[in-house]
Amino acid sequence: TITKVGRLWSVPSQSGGGTYSVNLERSYCSCPDFAEWGETCKHLFAVKFVVTKTEKNTDGSETVTTLTVETVKKTTYKQDWPNYNKAQTNENRHFQAFLADLCESLPAPAPKRGQQPLLPSDAAFCAIFKVYSTMSARRFMGDLTDAKDSGYVTKVPHFNSVLNFFDTESATAVLQEFVERSAAPLVAVETEFAVDSTGFAGARYARWFDEKYGKPKSKVEWIKLHAMVGVKTNVITSCKITGAEGADSPRLPELVQKSAEQFNVQEVSADKAYAALVNFDAVNECGAQFYPQFKKNATGGMGGAYQKAFQLMCLNREDYLKHYHKRSNVESTFSALKRKFGESLRSKTNLAMTNELLAKVVCYNITCVIHEMYALGIDPEFVVKPRCTTNVEPAQRIA
Repeated sequence: TITKVGRLWSVPSQSGGGTYSVNLERSYCSCPDFAEWGETCKHLFAVKFVVTKTEKNTDGSETVTTLTVETVKKTTYKQDWPNYNKAQTNENRHFQAFLADLCESLPAPAPKRGQQPLLPSDAAFCAIFKVYSTMSARRFMGDLTDAKDSGYVTKVPHFNSVLNFFDTESATAVLQEFVERSAAPLVAVETEFAVDSTGFAGARYARWFDEKYGKPKSKVEWIKLHAMVGVKTNVITSCKITGAEGADSPRLPELVQKSAEQFNVQEVSADKAYAALVNFDAVNECGAQFYPQFKKNATGGMGGAYQKAFQLMCLNREDYLKHYHKRSNVESTFSALKRKFGESLRSKTNLAMTNELLAKVVCYNITCVIHEMYALGIDPEFVVKPRCTTNVEPAQRIA
């Protein structure tokens, strides 16, 4: 079923009824997998291993020879196991100390008569540490008692008081600030970023009666995390949380501006959902280059930075895709975030769901800093720094 049309090979789709064009000489395929990853896809493999050469002999017989093609060895990256093991075995101890450093900046309320309320620093520490533990509030109380004995909190609150922190509107601003401050130690490392969004399921279900089929139906309610990620350490430099219907593209200008306040943003990669002229302008205002994937019907006729990037892709597609495929790091970030701290939320109100998800991001960023503390030898300081405008290489800044 694989046929040759000129220099191209027509390979049928395994999942649908269409076909894809394969150029064996240029190792190119028109399938979405090749456009997304830029690596040899199954359609290219099919042509390489199925292509045959037919020769007619003088006696009228035919000789069919199968062309053999050497497979390309997949590129692998060495893991720094000694430092990785040190980071993992000491993560819990460092996490509590770093979280306490973040929370100690919260001002204490003025004293009043009667029973004193829980200090904001204690409330934030307990709530975020509970998310890090991935346990229920009741089973988490033992870890909280150990944290008090270590001097990270002044008192052990009731387990319901730990959860009440997520139901306060002031917690949202505090956690947003913690996201930026928890990424601050990696300012000298990250200059290239990727953006995308992912969903987190909640603990509520929307139920309704379907008049057409005459039976009740339900679906889980969820929210979306829009995040800007550094492609070297996978730290989340800025984020925005919206409802399930929140569009991706309009969030990019805000994410880029937030990241550019303390990071030296040099390039941003994203999928085709973000390929809008307003996003190109937002990235250019920060002095960076935007590398999105373009849609099939894109022509570059919009002018401005959009047209320049489109022409750059057309003239040097291979180099352009090298920058674009850094976007895969944001998928790795979401995978690590969900595998480590859960892909669902336990809160039931919209406000609490938002704050709980922000707490997950803070926990994830702190673990990234702990890992890079061993891998790069950095000394973490959780202070939001102004944007770095120097041209010194990241390795020299660390030194």
